[in-house]
Amino acid sequence: MAASAVCDQCGQACVKGDITTGYGIDEDGNRFCFRCCGVQDRESMVETGRAVLYLAKRNLSDGELAHGLMFSVGPGLGRRIGTHEVTNWPGSLRFRTWGPTKGSHNIAGSRYDVWFIGPDAEAWWGVQYGDWTQICHCKRLKSNGDAAQDVKRWARRVGLLTDRLQSKVAARVRA
Repeated sequence: MAASAVCDQCGQACVKGDITTGYGIDEDGNRFCFRCCGVQDRESMVETGRAVLYLAKRNLSDGELAHGLMFSVGPGLGRRIGTHEVTNWPGSLRFRTWGPTKGSHNIAGSRYDVWFIGPDAEAWWGVQYGDWTQICHCKRLKSNGDAAQDVKRWARRVGLLTDRLQSKVAARVRA
């Protein structure tokens, strides 16, 4: 595909896809390649503790299925891991989720809750309202809350949260 624009952040050519422009535009009209969109979304999540992402079902390979990504974690938890992810629109920022769990909602009819480890190595929660959307409203959980501790235990158990990752993120935040 031919380059359609140049990224105003990194200077790389934005490659147009079959159904996309190959770039995002901010409120000032600056163009950003999808990679830089992911970097900006990550920085915004760390800074604000909130994000609007998309809840999507992951394409699991036979190898991933064989290695136990689709099991329930712990007695009574009943949440499936690895089957879904939250992502920004171009897919340049992705987080594997714990869940979704389906509940009811008085207006939308249903809601789907997911939990994940965010870009700051903290526990995050997201909710999608209704069956006809993928929009997932996400926010960082209080680090000392029970839900955050449960998510971190799950993430350690499945290898998404390690001491190395936590120290790496802490170093980035201090810098």
